[in-house]
Formats: sequence, structure tokens, C-alpha cells
Amino acid sequence: MSLSRRSNSIQHSPNGMTDTSSRESITAEDAALLSSTKTDKKTKLTWFVVVLSCVAAIGGFLFGYDTGVVSGALIKLKADFHLSDSDQEWIVGIAVAAAALGAMLGGITSNSLGRKPTLILASFFFTLGSVLLFTATTFHLLLAGRLVLGLGVGLASMVVPAYIAESSPAVYRGTLVTMFGATICSGQFIASVVCGAFSEVHEGWRWMLGIAMVPSVAMGVGMLLLPESPRYL
Repeated sequence: MSLSRRSNSIQHSPNGMTDTSSRESITAEDAALLSSTKTDKKTKLTWFVVVLSCVAAIGGFLFGYDTGVVSGALIKLKADFHLSDSDQEWIVGIAVAAAALGAMLGGITSNSLGRKPTLILASFFFTLGSVLLFTATTFHLLLAGRLVLGLGVGLASMVVPAYIAESSPAVYRGTLVTMFGATICSGQFIASVVCGAFSEVHEGWRWMLGIAMVPSVAMGVGMLLLPESPRYL
């Protein structure tokens, strides 16, 4: 019997009166579950948990930004690097392929190393990829930067929701985990704004692709200061 059904059978009889026979039949396990449920509802959301969730959710923002910004950057890259249609497909596709690989590796590293080290590794990939793209002078450096970014995207997509969920009080867990999805959409929106802002700037694609190193460094520093997921420990 589910906890909610147990609770209903304990508290009320069909005629709306307290059912003493049901109360007498309650087990010690049922009583403990009901007590923990009441305690969870009284749990307050602390600023520490909010900050922890926001720092981890930067991974979602970078996920959205790095997958969205390439659409605007390609317009400038095509002209500056004389890219063919095939070259453009490689620039877009290699990040997606690397993200798939990163997602698979994320499950392994989060279990073997922990959630926190995996997110620090993801922030490193985000930062390194942004630096490579900002300083790129050849097509192959562009590919390398996009590949590294894709690994960061894959790691973040696997581990950010788990880290937030495991670090949050049960009553607020669902709300806080949705920050990951919200920041993905926010990152895509900001990417379109940045692309528009630098569309008329000489080599503006460098700023479009490289500015992501700012939030990625913030994420890395923040994760160094935050604790490991308590569920993992």
C-alpha cells in the first residue's frame, strides 16, 4: 500500500470519523514514514542549497549557449574561413557526437570519481573549448574546440541534474532540478542575443564563441568551493 493510502486509512474512516481500528493496525514502519513526511514538509530551503543549485545549473546554461551560439557564429566563420557545406556540418556535428560520448563517460566518472569532480571536469572542458575557439586560426582548431565543448556538454547533461537532486531537500528537489532545463533555454536565448550583438563586429565570431569561458570559469571555481553530493558520499 502506498504511503498516501496508508495515511488516509490511518486518519479517517469512510464516514469522515477517525478510524481507531486502522490506527491500531499501524505498524512502526508506517509511523516512521508518516513522521518523516511531516518533517520534510517543514524543511526550509536554505540559501546554501539555492547557491549550490545555481552554480551547478551553470552547466545547463553552457549546454544551451554552446549548442545555440554556433548557428550565429557559422555565418561569420563561413566568410572568414571559406567553409564549405561539409566543413560547416563537421563544426556542428562534431560537438553533438562528442556530447554523446561525454554523456556515456559522465555516468562512469560520476560513479567512480564523484559528482563534484565530474562537474569540475565539465567546467574545464567548457573553458578549454572556449579558449580554443576564441584563438582558432585554422579549421582544425575550430573542430578541436567544438569537440572539447561537446565533451563538457555531455558530462553536464548527465551529472548536473543528479548533483542538484542529491543535494536538495526532498520537498524542493523537483523544483530545483528544473533549473537545469530552465538554464538550457536561457543559454540558448542569451546565445542569440550575443550573436546579434557581435554580428557586425570584425571577427565577432571569436567573441560569440569565446565569451562562454566567463561562466565556465565561474562554474569551476564555484564547484571547488561546494561539497560533494551527500548521496554519493
